[in-house]
Amino acid sequence: MSGHPNHVSVPAGASALIENLAQFSGNIPVRLFVLDTVAIFYKYSSILGTAWGKVKVYGYMLLSGFEILILDVASKFIPDLLETKYPRHIHAGGKTTFVSSYRQYLAAKCAMNAHKSQMVWFRQLYVLFSQYMWVNTWTEVVA
Repeated sequence: MSGHPNHVSVPAGASALIENLAQFSGNIPVRLFVLDTVAIFYKYSSILGTAWGKVKVYGYMLLSGFEILILDVASKFIPDLLETKYPRHIHAGGKTTFVSSYRQYLAAKCAMNAHKSQMVWFRQLYVLFSQYMWVNTWTEVVA
């Protein structure tokens, strides 16, 4: 995380809202996701981040298919394999990932340029080199 006050306070406020909604109403009417922070090298990998993001998404899909096949075959020999006494790891599911097309990148670039006072030299570099302009991975906040 950047440490910018807005980048810290908005997720904290949204998390507090979700917790309060759950506490007072007994259910949570919305889901909250926060953007995953990536290492500095990956952050400024630009369009290479798109390729890596797609490898991760399609790799997960492929491995999930293998997992289903393996569990299906293994459950023939161990019928209770899929019962709750063999729980799956809570992080076994894939991350919510968005990979932008070139058109979506241009739309994001246009949105950034709409804030002329904010587009100082280092934000121009960000638009050119940040993988966040191409790939974003999100983690759900569970109340």
